[in-house]
This record gives sequence, structure tokens and C-alpha cells, in this order.
Amino acid sequence: MAADPQQLHALARALARTSTQHALFNQAVATQLGIAPSDLDCLALLYDLGLLSYVGSLGCFTTAWIAFAIAILYDRNQIFPKWFAYVTVWQIVTEVMAIPVFISKAGPFAWNGSIAFWEGTVIFGIWISCLIVLLKKANELQPGDEAPLP
Repeated sequence: MAADPQQLHALARALARTSTQHALFNQAVATQLGIAPSDLDCLALLYDLGLLSYVGSLGCFTTAWIAFAIAILYDRNQIFPKWFAYVTVWQIVTEVMAIPVFISKAGPFAWNGSIAFWEGTVIFGIWISCLIVLLKKANELQPGDEAPLP
């Protein structure tokens, strides 16, 4: 079953919008609060809060990835290979390693550090690439005339 090009374009637009909205949110907060550009301390605080929430660990993602890894390991239909559950566990580990980003100002655990940011970014890139390939493969193996689950 082929993916609808319009759906793919909508997904790409949504992903692009997410990072753009993050930057616009920071600017909108500063503007709405009436912060003058000369009040650099307050403006820096707002940008730091926005950036740290974007780079730092969020429990909702960790919980979702734990559920996803468990689902892959217990799946009898083998939609995803078992090795992908272990790649997902590494994604969880990188989320946990990003927790110190909120207290570290410099070094490997800072927001731009080698562990908190770069290692997590590389592992996420590997994980999302595997997910895209495996979802495409699973979609192609799904019979087109199969009835949906009740």
C-alpha cells in the first residue's frame, strides 16, 4: 500500500512547523511580556528556558519509548525486529543523559555538550532513520484487502 503524497507533505510541514514554532514562541513571550531588548537578563532567561525545554530530557518521551520497546519485545506478530527494541532502549538512555542539561553550564552535560546534545542527537538520528525504514517495510507487508481490527 503506497503512502499518499499529500499526507507525506502534511507530515513534513508539521515537523518543520514544530521547530519554527519553538523559536516563535520564545519571541512571542518576550514581546507579550513587554520586555525591552535592553533587559538582556530577562530575555536571556526566556531563551534559556525555551532552549532547555527543547534540548533537555522530557519524561513524556521516555515513557512513550519504554512502552514502545516493551511492545516490540512482546509482539507475537513481529512487526518490528527485536533489535529495534534495543535501539529504542538506547534512545531512552540518551534522554536520561540529557537530564543534567538543566544544571550544567559547560562541559559534556551542558546544552551543547558532547554527551547531552551531540550523542543524543546522533542516536536519535539513527533511531528515527531505522523507524522510518521499518515502518515503510511493515506498511508494504500489510495486505491491502485486510479488514481493520474491531
